[in-house]
Amino acid sequence: MRVSPDIGLSIRLGDADDLPAIARVHLDSARVAYRGISPDAVLEALTLEGRLALWRRRFADLGPDGRLWVIERAGVIGFAAADRADEERRQCELLSFYVAPDCWGERVGHTLMQWLLDDCRERDFGCMILWTIRSNRRARDFYEKAGFLCQDQTRTITRRESGVIVEHDEVKYARPLHRHSS
Repeated sequence: MRVSPDIGLSIRLGDADDLPAIARVHLDSARVAYRGISPDAVLEALTLEGRLALWRRRFADLGPDGRLWVIERAGVIGFAAADRADEERRQCELLSFYVAPDCWGERVGHTLMQWLLDDCRERDFGCMILWTIRSNRRARDFYEKAGFLCQDQTRTITRRESGVIVEHDEVKYARPLHRHSS
């Protein structure tokens, strides 16, 4: 566990007992972050039960190098999930990164991001990659401030959300994880 006493936060590996709190943060964040990006009807139809089922599947699907971190302050207020993306190039992929909307602007996301970058570096990953929705300017700005560089790769993702087909264009970001010499 890592503690940031200056801002009252602790970070630790998450487990199955954390999934209900993770589902709540994911639901609350998605409803705010994706407003204007995803159809309102889709966001309003999202349920805690649906997010919990999703996170049970995602947690079970993490590989041996996968990690689910939670950041807490009197309960889970954010989380990040990452797993190995490419053995040969030692890439780690950030699969999810969410902070409760009422904690935005409090450096909670920054603290969690620094923790997971350090963890991936310590586990000898050379690079972290992620995909984010092209039109999600808040997320893109956050990742760019964290040192991620937009790559020349895009993809279109089609998902069924609350019974509605939703399509988003995503853009790839990457960040080297250089070791610092002592």
